[in-house]
Amino acid sequence: MLRQDSKSNRLKVCVFVNVDWFILSHFTDYLAKIVAQNFDLTVLTLNTGRCDEIRSMGVRVIEIDLHRGYSNIFFECMTLMRVFSTIRKISPDVLELVTVKPVIYGGLVAKLLKIKKTVFYMSGLGVLFTSETFFGFIKSKIVTLLYKFIMYSDSIKVIVENDDDQNMFESVVGLKSEKIHVISGVGVDLHEFSPRLGDRRANLRVALASRLLYDKGILEFFSAAQICKTQFPDVEFLLVGDIDKTNPSSLSDQDLEKLCEKGVVEAMGHRADMANLLKTIDIFVLPSYREGFPKVIMEAAATGLPVVTTNVTGCRSAVIDNRTGIIVPPKNVEALAIAITKLITSPTIRAELAQNARIHAEKKFDVNILTHNHISVWDS
Repeated sequence: MLRQDSKSNRLKVCVFVNVDWFILSHFTDYLAKIVAQNFDLTVLTLNTGRCDEIRSMGVRVIEIDLHRGYSNIFFECMTLMRVFSTIRKISPDVLELVTVKPVIYGGLVAKLLKIKKTVFYMSGLGVLFTSETFFGFIKSKIVTLLYKFIMYSDSIKVIVENDDDQNMFESVVGLKSEKIHVISGVGVDLHEFSPRLGDRRANLRVALASRLLYDKGILEFFSAAQICKTQFPDVEFLLVGDIDKTNPSSLSDQDLEKLCEKGVVEAMGHRADMANLLKTIDIFVLPSYREGFPKVIMEAAATGLPVVTTNVTGCRSAVIDNRTGIIVPPKNVEALAIAITKLITSPTIRAELAQNARIHAEKKFDVNILTHNHISVWDS
C-alpha cells in the first residue's frame, strides 16, 4: 500500500466524478478509507446540492460545472480548460477518473500533465454502448478511439466491474491484460443490508429500484407487472427511484405519470432508507439492458432477496441463475413476467434463492474487501 513519508509530503489523490450524488451512493467507504490513511484527498465534481455531505467526511471538494451530456462546443472547450487548470493546481500523484466525461476529459489532461498514475474506473459503459441508433453507433466509435488514445500509457490502470468489460477493453481498446483489474463493484455494508427477521407482510411486494432510465428496463417492468396483476391482484409492484433529467435516457415526469395512471405500479420516488425498504420486499427485479456491476443487486442479495434480472453485461455477473435469482433475456416482457410469477407462486423457491443470495453476498459483496481491492490498484 502506498504510504506518505510525512505530513508535509502526503500522497496526493484526486478523484474526478461527474456528479456529487454518485460519489455518495457508490464511493463513501472508498473515500473514508483514503481519508483514514491520511492521504491528501481532493474530489472534483458537479455540485447538485450534496457536496457538503462529501466535505463532512473530511474531503476537500472542488466544484466544477460539468454537463453530463453534450451541450455545445464552446461550453465543452471551456469545461476542458477548467478541468486542466484545476488538476494542474492539484498536481496529484494519483488521479482517479470515474464515469464517461471525467474519464475522457481527465484522461486527456493526465496525458498533457504526465500524471504519475491515472486510474480509470469504468463503472459500466452506459448508454453509449447500448444505443441502437446510428448516432449512438457513431458516438460509441468516437469514444472508443478516445479511450485508445488516453489509455495508451505505462502510467495508467483500468478498473472494470465484470468480465465482459474486461474483454471489451482488451479486444476493442487494445489494452494489455495486466493493465486491467476486475473488481466486482463497490460492495455493500453487510451489517446495514441484512435479512429481515420475523414474518413478512401478508401481501407480497415486488420492487424495481434504480434511476428511472429506459435502459434500466422500466417499460418492461411495467408491462410484466400488468400481466402478473391479472393473476395476482393483491401483489404490490413498486418502482423506487427518481427521474434523472441530466441523462438522455431518462423518463420524463409526463412519461412516469402516464405509466402510473393505471395503478398497476406504485412509484415511490427516491428513498434514502434503502436498507429498511428492502426488508419489506419479497422479490427484487432489475431488467436492465447493461450494467457495470449493479450495486442495487448486491444490496438486494445482502438483504436475502431473490433477484430477477437480465442476461446482459453486469447483471449476469451479479446473479447465479436459479441459485440466487433468475436470469431472463433482455427486453422480453413475457419471460420477465413468467420469472416473477414463478417466485410469487413458490414460497419454497423464494426462500431457497433468498438464503443462497445472502450467502453469496457474504462471500463476494463485502464492501471492506472490495474497497481494499480498489485502493490496492494504485500499487499494482
